Amino acid sequence: MKVIFLTNNLDIKNGGGRFSRDLIERIKKENIELKVLVSTASDYKDEIVISNSKIKLFFSLFKIRKIFKDCDVVHAIDGLPYAIIAAICNFGLGKKFVITAIGSGSIKPLHNRWSVILKWAYHQADKVTAISSYTADEIKKKVSNLDIEIIVPGIDYNHFVSQPNIQNNFQPYILSVGRIKERKGQYFSLKAFAH
Repeated sequence: MKVIFLTNNLDIKNGGGRFSRDLIERIKKENIELKVLVSTASDYKDEIVISNSKIKLFFSLFKIRKIFKDCDVVHAIDGLPYAIIAAICNFGLGKKFVITAIGSGSIKPLHNRWSVILKWAYHQADKVTAISSYTADEIKKKVSNLDIEIIVPGIDYNHFVSQPNIQNNFQPYILSVGRIKERKGQYFSLKAFAH
């Protein structure tokens, strides 16, 4: 099986990039052949940079469609522009098409001029997944009759293995990493901790 991913980047210092890279690395362990089309270059050796401009991406549709012809599954990570580009390029090819909604690019365009085409792209997908119930619920508010499966990103605990020389008086702590946004829930966490 050959899978093609479309994503913004694979930069481990970026939330979407980290998500994309972790997902792709995990799938590679299953000996699945894949290609990764990205808009922003990183240090990832197997990426194909397509463009970091939404307008240039749309002018690359024929090039992207040609790449799609040689795959079994197309997986777009986020809505704008990747789900839209994947839906357009896959139209008539009949490749299995998956969209993973990970953030603002899957929700915000449903509230502006991109709304109609993004809704169309969601309905073209064979499977739509979201990384949280919040993301899924926000999409469902704007896209009728859409079945979204929630798949919360896993954690590689080996990445966080403690050093063997940690002292016995170590106090547990809670760390939140990400932008401070109402939808991410830090406000609720702080209230709970204070209580």
